[in-house]
Amino acid sequence: MKSKRLIHLCASLLILICAPSTAPAETPEEQVQESGKQPTQAAADETVKIYCAAWRESDIEQRRKLLETVWAPEGTYTDPFSHVEGREALVELIGVFLKKFPGGQIVPSSHADFHHGMLRFTWKFIDRDGKTVDEGMDFGVIGNDGRLKKIIGFFGALKPL
Repeated sequence: MKSKRLIHLCASLLILICAPSTAPAETPEEQVQESGKQPTQAAADETVKIYCAAWRESDIEQRRKLLETVWAPEGTYTDPFSHVEGREALVELIGVFLKKFPGGQIVPSSHADFHHGMLRFTWKFIDRDGKTVDEGMDFGVIGNDGRLKKIIGFFGALKPL
């Protein structure tokens, strides 16, 4: 008798689990965007724009404010010459960069390309005379709050085979 009741209970659970949902179907894009794991194109581009603006901002308080909006407090930044951990360390690293290259600018040169909480974008380093000194690509990780958790920067073009 107990085994019949157990079989009936399991069958009822199976029906509930496999029953079609009455909720309207969402597209994969809607599901991902609602989960907070992937920004819209406009949001990703705005994050990159603000992040690059921080690399041009000579006023430390303004630079800090820019980074507070797009950079996680524990975020890490790595490029061929530097590795820093934490937002405040990035604020300071950018200050060193700006002292070394007064009037220099890092400007985005592509839209952000993103998926699965990661992004990439290209940028240009322009000197005070408006000349492009270098170009590169950054890869990053976006946190659930939409702020950057990690950037790994690469300088220059890839060498062809």
